[in-house]
Amino acid sequence: MEKKIPADIRENYLALYQQNTQVNIKLLELAEAGVFTGLVLGQDDGLPFGLPNMEKQRLVHYVEQKEHLAEKVSITRGTDEVALTILGRHVNSLYQYNPRIYVQYSQPAVPEMVMPYMPHTIRRTVQEKIALIGGVEAASPQDADFVLYVHAGSRQTSYSTLTAQAQNITNLIEQGYKIALVDLSENYYANETLLPHLIQANTDLTKLAAYAGWNTTSNSIGTAVTQGALFTGALARIEETNWLSLYATQLTFLSERFVDDWYYQKDVQSVVNTTLRDMHADPYNLGKYHVKTSDLIDRLLNDRAQHFFRQNLAYRPIVFLSAQGRQDYRLTGLHIKTQLPWDRTFEIKLEPELSIVQIKN
Repeated sequence: MEKKIPADIRENYLALYQQNTQVNIKLLELAEAGVFTGLVLGQDDGLPFGLPNMEKQRLVHYVEQKEHLAEKVSITRGTDEVALTILGRHVNSLYQYNPRIYVQYSQPAVPEMVMPYMPHTIRRTVQEKIALIGGVEAASPQDADFVLYVHAGSRQTSYSTLTAQAQNITNLIEQGYKIALVDLSENYYANETLLPHLIQANTDLTKLAAYAGWNTTSNSIGTAVTQGALFTGALARIEETNWLSLYATQLTFLSERFVDDWYYQKDVQSVVNTTLRDMHADPYNLGKYHVKTSDLIDRLLNDRAQHFFRQNLAYRPIVFLSAQGRQDYRLTGLHIKTQLPWDRTFEIKLEPELSIVQIKN
């Protein structure tokens, strides 16, 4: 197989990895010298076998040979979510908050699944992200600040199983547990995910501590762990936190995740790509179709967002009991603005705006 690859391509490919290793070693040296107080190296899309894993092992070996370097360095999977996770870790350290996280998997097989673009199991990714955020795994939901509920659907996941899982999450929410939901799909199909079943069960999604189901397993888990930690940490400091501002921020970010991670990535994106290909246009190089495509996405997503809002978010009670008495609020509107940041449909920039009103008793 190696001989079938042209020599110049093979040599260039290997040279890129060699250069990448040299850069990472230099970063490790800077961390060792104290230039960085901490360093996170993220391994982007990969598989259980391949050159990226060989490089990762070299870096792990380097860290292990250096005394105290392991205290400063984290080597994790994923890239896009790492900046958010570092921010969460920083905030946690400021308030000396080490979130206790109980991990619950939707099915027994889920922890050992190796998802697309991942070099190892879901369980290991969960462990990495909890460690990176500065959290610890709790022994039970009762001992936890929040429950990280990890779902990974596949072609074998039945409709009845999804319905039962959605009811389980609904029960946990109604019992007062804070749930950070990771809604993965092995094949990136909408019918493998939990969100539609939660909507059907009339689950109060405003009470979720986090939701993430975008792109790769590491992206979603890292995002959900971070959102859950930031939200529950702020709740623990509620006396010094503007309650309404906290919930407005939390619900706005949740709305962004619902609309982007599910409605765009599992629905609208495929509709738009099919339309473009029917017009002999390339979804990864829009060119003259950029503006029309952006407008089409905006119309489709706003339509779906309004339906979702009316169906599941509108007028949900948001209640805060304070020394000044009960404060009662309702969500009355959701408006989103979208645009394509690059000349492709792979990702969108999404800005949701929620309207919240106080109900006078």
